[in-house]
Amino acid sequence: MNYGSSSGAATGWIDDIHVTSTSVTDTTAPNTITSLSNISSAGSQITLGWLYPASPDFDHVEIYKDGVFQGNATRTYTYDVTGLTPNTTYNVSTKTVDANGNVNSTWVNLTNINSGTTPPLSISNVSSLYLHHLNDTTGLNDIVINPASSYNSSNLTWTTNATTGR
Repeated sequence: MNYGSSSGAATGWIDDIHVTSTSVTDTTAPNTITSLSNISSAGSQITLGWLYPASPDFDHVEIYKDGVFQGNATRTYTYDVTGLTPNTTYNVSTKTVDANGNVNSTWVNLTNINSGTTPPLSISNVSSLYLHHLNDTTGLNDIVINPASSYNSSNLTWTTNATTGR
């Protein structure tokens, strides 16, 4: 390689160039997620939610159910844990991983009860039922149902106004 200046001073040749570079390997694991919670549960699944760690190279969350790996949550704040038995307690655990594969050794845990589907309450041996209802337009309505004398079986369904609660 020829080197020199525009004024003609100091010119010459370089026969050999040696470049040494050192690379720094990232060995620092990301911070943990925070605010792990059960966002919802229905039937055989729960939906977990959390906040990402403030680590620039954070990549994903590993999800475990009762110590068994379930999957990775990448670029999302939620994860559905499926295949659950309703009304059963589960321990859900997470670990964070960065883009270089460094795993945070701290577990973030949540003991969760999958509420599943709860059957409606049953009422039996009712001799009569008295409903007192305030009608928004006509005033007070009283309804009396006496299953023993007039009905063998009664099903009642009603809705309330979300604003007034009536």
